[in-house]
Amino acid sequence: MSDSEGTSTSVPQNNENASSPDSPPPLRRSIDGIFFKFLPEKSCASESKTVVQCVKCEPKIVELKGYGNSSSNFVTHLKRRHGNDAAEEYKNHLRSIGPPNKKIKTFVKQLKIKTTQENFESEIMNFFLHSMVPLRCVEDPHFIKIFDTLNISNSGLHILSRRSLCRKIDTYYEKNKIELNENLKDAQFVCTTVDIWSGKKRSFLGVTCHWISSTDLKRVSKALACRRFKGSHTYDRISDLINEIHLEFNLNPSKIIATVTDNGSNFVKAFKMFGVKRTNIIFIEEENSVDNIDTSEFNLESNESNQFQCDVHGPSDIESILPMHFRCFAHTLNLCVTADINKVINNSDELSLVHVSVINKCNILWNLAGRPKSAEIIQNILGHTLSRPGETRWNSLYDALRQILNIKKNISNLNNALNINKKNCLREQDFDYIEEHLLCTAPMAEALDIMQGETNTYYGIVLPCLLALRRKIETLAKPERIWLYCKPIIDAILKSIDKRFENYLNFSSLESVNASIAAFSYPRFKKRWLTCVNIENHDKLIHFFKKAADDVISAQNTPLNLEKSPIINQTTDDFFDFGSSSSASTDLKTIYNSISVGMGCDEVLAVA
Repeated sequence: MSDSEGTSTSVPQNNENASSPDSPPPLRRSIDGIFFKFLPEKSCASESKTVVQCVKCEPKIVELKGYGNSSSNFVTHLKRRHGNDAAEEYKNHLRSIGPPNKKIKTFVKQLKIKTTQENFESEIMNFFLHSMVPLRCVEDPHFIKIFDTLNISNSGLHILSRRSLCRKIDTYYEKNKIELNENLKDAQFVCTTVDIWSGKKRSFLGVTCHWISSTDLKRVSKALACRRFKGSHTYDRISDLINEIHLEFNLNPSKIIATVTDNGSNFVKAFKMFGVKRTNIIFIEEENSVDNIDTSEFNLESNESNQFQCDVHGPSDIESILPMHFRCFAHTLNLCVTADINKVINNSDELSLVHVSVINKCNILWNLAGRPKSAEIIQNILGHTLSRPGETRWNSLYDALRQILNIKKNISNLNNALNINKKNCLREQDFDYIEEHLLCTAPMAEALDIMQGETNTYYGIVLPCLLALRRKIETLAKPERIWLYCKPIIDAILKSIDKRFENYLNFSSLESVNASIAAFSYPRFKKRWLTCVNIENHDKLIHFFKKAADDVISAQNTPLNLEKSPIINQTTDDFFDFGSSSSASTDLKTIYNSISVGMGCDEVLAVA
């Protein structure tokens, strides 16, 4: 056969000597099915002849011959039929595969390591930092043997000891701390988050810091501390430790916009006793452009300072007090769907009877999924295991119940295989309750998933998320919708949202105004969410946003080049349904392009 023509090759009828998959030819490494397919019935091991089929020529069948370890025919065919690029891809593929197994030992011996001892130690340190393995593993004989096999001593490299690794980590920590302090000096405003958790009979307090970079206008997040918290978690000890960490990085309440925590009573009391107290009065300058706005609901007063005011209570030294306090939005949502719903379920005998019965039956399956023998049975029948809900996050319960609902068609086989008593088996009406319960709580689960995100979750998403959530719950609570079990749960969720987020939904408090400014300045929403707000509040909220934007413009003291403003991508999510569309008005477009995109909603909020 001529490899350039690609015609079929005649093959001897006697294939007794043809190679088999158990005895691959020498060229088998280069014909792994990516470029060429091996044809064992046409190859002959005794003659070192290898016959292959070109994959790139398919569906046309083109066969090629190779002898011994030579693949020159294959490369020639690729060059003539498919071009030099295809031949180069084939060569690169062979390099990526590596040498044959019998040459690996020789290859390793000939390997030349080009790095310095300092870089080598830094890579080892990074491995231990990111993998979180014990530092003593650096002296483990099997760990050392990995590098001895590479014969690193010939390159002048050696493994550092555990003590040297500890000193190197301490030096790395001090270096990063200095760099972080320098970065925080350049940040005009920051936001911190604080949390306390326990693990393995020990408690820890963690603090993170977030700010907008002045170079690329992106949010930067860094961990400030993760420290042991010994003793009782009282409000005064929490205040002292947070203040100590803030001072260590030269952060004071005038630079920290707010500190975000959960709704724990110890956190709430710490910031109530030692934190910045805000007045609920918003001072603005009376302007002719807003003479027709009724500001009675906003409790507005005229003031020459043209700034949102706050009072500071507590010690006179500003560095000895905590910053402004924000309760975590996601944690508050979690309380709406756990504490408040559980109260309604417990107060309703009929609902409680059904709910407790279903959860107990599900618990039997979740417990069996945690045992090795029964877990294998579940895996064989379902093709997957069952996830047990966690104790702290309600989302895990929602996901676990949804998983139970999805195995409805296999529940009979599962019950029989696990020998579950009939009275503990999930029945048709139990699945009806699970389906209805998931339907009425689905908006809460989706809102929690959004608010617990790490990349695209900003303060500007709080108010749109809350309004979209309330709109979905109101739709579910309409009288025409029939609920067999969960009507009290729907009503409880709606009341809980209105109660726990009253400061955001009344549009007469400082929280609601700040949240609206952030939402306006978020290009993802602009003013679309206003369709869920009473129309009498529209002009007031827009006025506050314009004023905050004017303050940012005046603070810049530099002309704005609107022609270079980036294009805003207004992609939306299915969750954020505000009813009828509401696009940005003409008088706000200039502000959006120059302020919200160029500065970021957090900096607009900082002016407030």
